[in-house]
Amino acid sequence: ERTMRLRLVRGTALAMASMMLLGACSAHPTAMLDSVQLETYVSATELRTPGDSVVIRVVVTNTASTPHTVPWTACPSAFEVRDAAGASVAPEDLRTCALIAQQRTLAPGESAELTGVWRGEMRSGPREWLTAPAGTYRVYGRLLGTELVSAPVTLHVRAR
Repeated sequence: ERTMRLRLVRGTALAMASMMLLGACSAHPTAMLDSVQLETYVSATELRTPGDSVVIRVVVTNTASTPHTVPWTACPSAFEVRDAAGASVAPEDLRTCALIAQQRTLAPGESAELTGVWRGEMRSGPREWLTAPAGTYRVYGRLLGTELVSAPVTLHVRAR
């Protein structure tokens, strides 16, 4: 009976923590997102040689006349890279970063920046990376914990 009660308490605590995380991810209604602008910038539009990388800046701006609290993260993966077919090739796992999201309040007109680096690599399996083949890729800024995604920036990877 004691073991069963302990399992029930652990299960209840886990269920409550899961609901809190899901609630935190969905606590940003679309109306609030209409007041947030997301823009993505890259330090280069082309990767030419092995070892090249591109710095990706995602700028979040409160366009409303009132302060807004948005999900925030210390993860360097506030971006997503997709190949020409639309398949996500980087970063490794956006869901992990979404789980450790915090919050940040932006004053009216205030902007904040998230920065990451893409080294021209793509996932080939769990924790396995390959050099991305030559081709055209699209970089999207993401505000984790929301469905807000920026317009894409085109990036070309040349034969390396």
